Amino acid sequence: MDPLHRDIIQPMTDILGAKLTGVTYRPLQLECSADEIVDSGLYIGGEILLSFEGSHVTYFSWAERAGFESHFTLRVAHESFFTDGALVAFDASSTPLWKDIVGTRLEDADCFGWDDSPHVIRLSFSGRLRLIGSAYQTRFGDGDDLFFCDAADSVADLEGAGLLWRSNHGEQDASCNHYQPFCFDNYQ
Repeated sequence: MDPLHRDIIQPMTDILGAKLTGVTYRPLQLECSADEIVDSGLYIGGEILLSFEGSHVTYFSWAERAGFESHFTLRVAHESFFTDGALVAFDASSTPLWKDIVGTRLEDADCFGWDDSPHVIRLSFSGRLRLIGSAYQTRFGDGDDLFFCDAADSVADLEGAGLLWRSNHGEQDASCNHYQPFCFDNYQ
C-alpha cells in the first residue's frame, strides 16, 4: 500500500460521515497548559485526537515519513503515535475552535501538501472548515509541530500547496485534480 493511502486516505475514509463527539489535545509533557488550549491557532509537538460516534478515534500528528519527499509530514491513524506517558491530555471539545463543531458530521476532507508530501488536512463539518497539519510552529509544511486552526484564519498558509486527495463525499469540483496547486478562488 502506498504511503498516502496508508497514512491519509484510509484512516480519513473510515471517519467520513461520522459525527464528531470530542476533541482532545495531546501535547508533549510541559508543552502547554490547560489555559493555553483555548488559543485558536495552537501548535504542539504531540497529536490531536478526534473522537467520532461509534467509538471511532482518529489521531493526527507529524511524523518522519520514509516514502515522501519532505522530511516531516502529516500522518493520520486510529492509534496514538506516541508511547504511554509522553503526552498529557486536555479536553478541547469546548474551546472556541471546536465547540460549534462537536456534534456535527465530518462531511468532507481534503489533503494538501508540497513536494507530493501530505502536510494539511482540511476538514469540513457542516461547512465549517478546520485545518490540521504538520508545521514549523504556525507555518504549515515540513516541520515537527502540529498546527490546527480555523481555515478562515489561515488561507495564506496553503499558498502553493497541491491538492493530493479529496474525499469526494460532497460535490466534486471538476477542475480539482490530483496534485493541482491550491487555488484561492475555489477556497470556500
